[in-house]
Amino acid sequence: MKNSMQSPYKIAVLSYLEELEKIIHSFAFKREYQLDFFLIQYGKKDLGTQDLLDRGYDVVLIHSAFARIAVESHAYSVIPIPKTDTDVIRVLLNARKFSSKILMPLEQTEDLDIKLFEKLCDVEITVLRYASIEELQKKLLVALKGEGNVVVGGGFSEKMVMQFKNSTHFPVTPNTSSFNAALKHAQIVCRAKRNAQRKLEELISIFKVFEDGILYINEFYECVYMNNSARIFLNLKASANGIEKYHELLKIKKVITSGEPQKENIITINKRKLISNILPVSTSKNFGAVVILRDIHSLHDFTIRLRASEQKVHGFNAHVSVDDIKGQSAEIIKLKKMINTYASHDSPVLIHGETGTGKDMAAQAIHLSSKRHSGPFVAINCASLPDTLLESELFGYEEGSFTGARKGGKAGYFEMAHTGTLFLDEIGDLDYNAQLRLLRVLESKELIRVGGNQVISVDVRIISASHRKLSNLVQNKTFRSDLFYRLAVLRLSIPPLRDRIDDIPLLLEDVFSNYKKKSDCITPKITKMLANYSWPGNVRELYSLLESYLILLEDDNCDEQLFMNLFMERMKDVETDASCLTKNKHTAISLKQTPDIPESSTSRDLKTQIDHARREIAQKAVAEHSGNKRLAAKALGVSYNTLWRILTQEK
Repeated sequence: MKNSMQSPYKIAVLSYLEELEKIIHSFAFKREYQLDFFLIQYGKKDLGTQDLLDRGYDVVLIHSAFARIAVESHAYSVIPIPKTDTDVIRVLLNARKFSSKILMPLEQTEDLDIKLFEKLCDVEITVLRYASIEELQKKLLVALKGEGNVVVGGGFSEKMVMQFKNSTHFPVTPNTSSFNAALKHAQIVCRAKRNAQRKLEELISIFKVFEDGILYINEFYECVYMNNSARIFLNLKASANGIEKYHELLKIKKVITSGEPQKENIITINKRKLISNILPVSTSKNFGAVVILRDIHSLHDFTIRLRASEQKVHGFNAHVSVDDIKGQSAEIIKLKKMINTYASHDSPVLIHGETGTGKDMAAQAIHLSSKRHSGPFVAINCASLPDTLLESELFGYEEGSFTGARKGGKAGYFEMAHTGTLFLDEIGDLDYNAQLRLLRVLESKELIRVGGNQVISVDVRIISASHRKLSNLVQNKTFRSDLFYRLAVLRLSIPPLRDRIDDIPLLLEDVFSNYKKKSDCITPKITKMLANYSWPGNVRELYSLLESYLILLEDDNCDEQLFMNLFMERMKDVETDASCLTKNKHTAISLKQTPDIPESSTSRDLKTQIDHARREIAQKAVAEHSGNKRLAAKALGVSYNTLWRILTQEK
């Protein structure tokens, strides 16, 4: 089926003269338009033009003195075929053959030079001015009572004259040039209408897919257009019937009469909260109104998407998954299992672990394994911010709330973490007043910015961490007990490195790879030192030591003395009592005290070397404590289970 925009223009020709059909015949065979002839319907107010437009004709060409009436009804969709002076003169000369006295009905707006016509055609013209068909009918009845009347006029005049046998009628017929001019004008109008229709259809097609409800109300308070979303919001069927009951709520009459917009009004229709914007639209004389209805929930969804885009710009993303946590020890396997279990829930998690154990990695892994993985992961170290700034950073602030406040205010970390996870590291250092505000946000899921008065809803999962035991802080009354129980619904303990020495080889793989070194740069003596040390700085300390060693090693394969120097230098940075080493003077590290490992072991991998060294140290500690494994474990600074596993490990 041909698109209506590509089909030929449909043009109707409306006249009282059937002879006009012969004139248009020579114009009818054109690809760009279709011409059809119709007789005027004098019984209808607009002479039948509306019927033709309803039938799909783009433009109506009309030949009638009453064309003005049709034009006023349908504007540029109706084009009069002009009556030229030449057309009138030609008819007058023809009529003069019957009589020099002529009756000429003229519509009141027609402007003809009657005196000139009389002089040129040697006739005497009696003009009958009229404003309506009824007036023309009355004047003709009076004028035609005489005999031998000759009338030059239009179609209605012809019908009247035919009732009087002694009167003759001469119609004014348009010439080919007049009709051609009108036809060209019609084609221009058709093209403009098609373009306007195409743009309107494009606009309507856009409105159809809008989630917002769109309505257009004209100056008569009639709904001219309403998209599907508006029908759903207003619970109306295909027609606009029933829109009137919403006029007062939407303030439509007020907008149309005053020309003043009504913006950002929150209304409730059919138990649905909507934001309404009613804007005046100016026509030539009056105002109509465009109504835009938006579901508050869709605005909330947009806010979420906006926040998400801002969060991506600020880099609020997690990068560490469960699989990125290195280790095969029983402690790490248990840790990964708990992370996966906790990730499937939305309750707060409290992570405890010594400095350098990787509490932030565990928090990221929980986030990436949770249903919030596509949301932001926002981390803040509570110990790094002064008390004066902590609240404004957590909860945001409004413009002018304090000296130095950013223009326009600023969203806090809670807002930035909306639909995602907020990781509060070193939560134990949180100011007591900030603890109270944090508790309120956790319970209500709402916050108010510093210096603000607007309540902001937030959907955030809280993961907190501390190297100190919060339960001890609660006992010391430096941490609120109610906040502690709110944060510690789920608890996760990160094992220290000394409890999983077996994992050191795996932990070092990435370091070796980054510096393009092989594992043989770690000799058996270095292995012994790694296994015998208690690592108070845990994995972070391990990485720091090994990176400095590999950088200074340069092109050498290994250098035990270099490692020893670095190792002893690092040990000076921590306390030198037994708790910083292995909590046992007999196992404190030095090259002189480190027993030699057989040369055959140099061919073994790093893990085997560490296992060998640990087993030797463990056996020596047990022997020194007369076989009491619990005392030996305590002296070594490890758990009884860890000591038992070292001793029973296959050689």
